[in-house]
Amino acid sequence: MVTTTEQARHDEINLSRLLRRLEKSVTEESWDTPSDSTQATWLKSEENLQKVKFAKKLLRNVEASQGSSDKNSEIRKSLNRMETFLKSVNERTKPPTQRPKPILPTLPVPVEPSQPEPSSPDQDTELPSESPETDNLLGSPADPIPIAPGPSLVSSMPTLIPPSMPSAASKSTAIATGTLQHSNALQEELSNQLAQMSAQLRRNAIHFSESLAKDAAVLEGAKEKLESNYDVMTKNKDRLKEHSSKSSSTTWLVVSSIVLVTVLFAIMVFLIRFT
Repeated sequence: MVTTTEQARHDEINLSRLLRRLEKSVTEESWDTPSDSTQATWLKSEENLQKVKFAKKLLRNVEASQGSSDKNSEIRKSLNRMETFLKSVNERTKPPTQRPKPILPTLPVPVEPSQPEPSSPDQDTELPSESPETDNLLGSPADPIPIAPGPSLVSSMPTLIPPSMPSAASKSTAIATGTLQHSNALQEELSNQLAQMSAQLRRNAIHFSESLAKDAAVLEGAKEKLESNYDVMTKNKDRLKEHSSKSSSTTWLVVSSIVLVTVLFAIMVFLIRFT
């Protein structure tokens, strides 16, 4: 409860100071600025709007602890009036939002690589001479059609394959070999790092186990000392209790003796005086 009252008191003091600053800022500063300083005016209005929001929060805290009053109502009206004015200034001086220029139109259009057209077998294979066709047309139906010898067909087949295929195959083989070597080196490096990490973890575990053993020994010694101190304190407590009982009885005996002597002395004085 004390903390809440103290916080409410601090909030009330801060609210009064902040309200004075806001009123001074709104009334004394020039908000009708030329066009070249509109951004500074907008930033200043944003800052004051944040201060008004914080002042309203402080006012809610004060009202929650002290309750609503005429003073708090006046403060709320003043804050609302300043907030309306600052919002109008903020809307008037707010800089226009500019979207960034798109990057896609500035990118170059990708050019598709031209692929060589595969040569057709009809163009690669040489046509036979016209004289055999003429002979076949003029010959009898029983004459067999001449067929090109096998070696010519076999020799014409390699022309269908582009000449760049062996170089591409060698390049792909070299790339695959390089990638395989890189992967092997990376795996070997990772395995070495894992081995080092496992060795380090093993050393850390051994070190921690030794530290725990030492700490356990220290704790055991401290436990024994505490137990011995507890036994000594218990014995001293019993002694002090006995001593206090004896001393109290002795004290009462001395006091009673003094009282008795005083009474006897008074009686003797009384007897001597009146006899």
